[in-house]
Amino acid sequence: PMVMALRLTNNTGGTLTEFALGYRLETTQWRASGTQATASMSYLVGNPANWRTDAFTPAASLNLTTVYSGDTAVAASNVDGNAAGNFSTLAPTSITGINWTNGTDLWLRWTFNTGTNLPNVGLDNVTFSTPIPEPSAFAALAGLATLGLAATRRRRRA
Repeated sequence: PMVMALRLTNNTGGTLTEFALGYRLETTQWRASGTQATASMSYLVGNPANWRTDAFTPAASLNLTTVYSGDTAVAASNVDGNAAGNFSTLAPTSITGINWTNGTDLWLRWTFNTGTNLPNVGLDNVTFSTPIPEPSAFAALAGLATLGLAATRRRRRA
């Protein structure tokens, strides 16, 4: 099968437990075929021995099927993947329950269905985000900032 992957490194200083991903699947950017392709999403925290074939965790909520505005009569012709009707969009969707520690990688993998006469596809407008720290962590950080500010004020008065 055709496979595409994105490798991201956590450099936040903490452990992340979720992420959100959105993307656009351009149906027939370079070649129309008259059939649809499905991008099956999966992810892996860590470093795979082989990102193309190793077992990843399936993420069905991130799967996307191409739309197709043409027909088989235009097979092998160039199609503008940016034109309306030639792409599908997945709004940012969250995956929770991961354990992505600082300094490690998260791999996102798109695997496309196999078969004959599938269209060429392209990924575009990929968005990725992780949540802001929990309120309790934010309160602790604000408390440390307040202590630092109080210590600065004491030094000025002395």
